[in-house]
Amino acid sequence: KPPSGSEGVEIAAHYRHERSIPDGQSAQGATPQWGAWKPRFFTTSLGFAVAEKRTDQQLSSEIRDLIRSLQLKLVSRLDGIENTAQQRLLRLYDVWRQVILRRTTDTADGALSFFEQQRLVPACILTRSVVETTAVQYYVHKKLILHTEEADHQSIHKLFMSAVFGRKDQDWRQTPIQVLTAMDHLDKKFPGFRSEYDRLCEYVHPNLAGGYGTYVRREDDHFVSYFGNNPQGLEMGPWGQMELSIALTVANEIDHQLCLFHPQLVSMAEQHVPNTPPN
Repeated sequence: KPPSGSEGVEIAAHYRHERSIPDGQSAQGATPQWGAWKPRFFTTSLGFAVAEKRTDQQLSSEIRDLIRSLQLKLVSRLDGIENTAQQRLLRLYDVWRQVILRRTTDTADGALSFFEQQRLVPACILTRSVVETTAVQYYVHKKLILHTEEADHQSIHKLFMSAVFGRKDQDWRQTPIQVLTAMDHLDKKFPGFRSEYDRLCEYVHPNLAGGYGTYVRREDDHFVSYFGNNPQGLEMGPWGQMELSIALTVANEIDHQLCLFHPQLVSMAEQHVPNTPPN
């Protein structure tokens, strides 16, 4: 039974990848003959069946439309505000949303370009980044609803400060949102995202998926080897392009829900956050 929730994103994803080594070949000596992506089910209330088989060209067109729908929400400038706690909190929300939209469209556009060039490794690395960004977007959305309902503006401020200014490469005042924590929250809502994220992570490293399995095609038992960006002629859809489409579909829907929720955030801020300079 697909999960449901009050957040308004009624998508449940269960999918798996089957990868097998042909009979008679060892895992050490064989080029991985990874099978096609076989969705168990992917139900949606967005008006189309995500599990339908699409060509790489159809997926590219779909992804381009999804990117464009997010790009239409981008702004190049936000006007100044009064230096009050209330206005600064609402501005933090606006800045965070624009940053998420920029990062999603920027990395997704790069991933699509690499998929269209049949360059699987950089395409999957950037798709992984899109999935991470969508996970953080969902996590902040989920926590924002909870804290707004509780009129806990201090927790909202802390949440946005972590989302916008957090870093962990040095001793820093703001701790970032943990990507794996956000991923686990996303996976509870949409089962299957975590396993696909883990698979995409394999392309980041110079191991089987990110090396030999992508760049080498072996023929016969004499180990004749051919090299290239995609010497096996793999379709991009089953190996990452579909995940990019799904992540962008979810990102679009979460942003839509954020827009619908925004008046409640403003109302809470006007009632509970001082409209005076912060301490």
